[in-house]
Amino acid sequence: MSTSSRRSFRPNLDGFRLEDRLVLSTATVTAAASTTTTGVGVPPETGQSLTSKSVQITLNQVAAAFKAFQNKYVHASQHAIAALANGQNEANLVTSLKAYASLEGGLLQTQLDRLSKRLPGGETFLYLPPDNTILNQQGFDLQLVSWGNGSSVPTSGKSLVIVGTDNNGLLHIRIFDSGGNQIDDTNETLLPAQAVAIATLKQQLPGLQPPHALTTAEKQQVIEEATAIVGVPHQQTYVPASQRVQTQVNAMLNGAPGGPVGLTSSSITTLQQAVSPSQIQSIVQTYLNVRAAGKQYIQASITNKDFSVSGWPSTTS
Repeated sequence: MSTSSRRSFRPNLDGFRLEDRLVLSTATVTAAASTTTTGVGVPPETGQSLTSKSVQITLNQVAAAFKAFQNKYVHASQHAIAALANGQNEANLVTSLKAYASLEGGLLQTQLDRLSKRLPGGETFLYLPPDNTILNQQGFDLQLVSWGNGSSVPTSGKSLVIVGTDNNGLLHIRIFDSGGNQIDDTNETLLPAQAVAIATLKQQLPGLQPPHALTTAEKQQVIEEATAIVGVPHQQTYVPASQRVQTQVNAMLNGAPGGPVGLTSSSITTLQQAVSPSQIQSIVQTYLNVRAAGKQYIQASITNKDFSVSGWPSTTS
């Protein structure tokens, strides 16, 4: 490629301040920056009561983290464009830009992981994908039983979901919360509106009974289906797998089926692709999605009394 053809591509990045126009101008980032070192916003290790101020500061710091990542990526893109105009090899510049995005993306994930820990259960049920979390101390365990006439079914437990069918083939579900309180004890005759979900769950049970050894994924699946049937939500179900923070940032960096091309995707081979408006927009959209997931988790946790936030509105904007 000749020098003149290299210099013919000079995209203007001045219009890439999407965070100012679309999203991040609405967040009080300055408040977050001024309180970073004060410890405000970190709930007590064993406490389940937060203040709306501390939660809002956490959300503002999430905004600040994304804004810093976007500014760094735009700045690195500008340097790469200038270097291309000065005759440097485009393939090497693209490789360097993607490596930088990967590095800064890892730092962004570390920041978001740290911030998620400020919410009770936040790292497990908001930041991390749901795999292998069901046996976490904050999660439910599962016991499959042959219900029979019910006389041999456990009548006590903690963070326990008991599922089985009786002598007539009817599905029964009994649930105990983390305090040992029985929060549900029902059978399918009382849940006619859940007939389809009940039939789906019952079809799975024969293949999961002993001597089969349940995997963590199988336990999680049955627990999620059983709690959904009886209408007892749990923190692990508040944010679906595709909306977990780590999953969304990974998609922004590496791409995902049906989504935009990731910042570090192997399909990006030119600077024009690397600095396209769609790439910058993906950063903005990821922030929007992460913020929405955080608010969804907070509101569901408050509604279901997993933790309280004094002064938090009943619905979030």
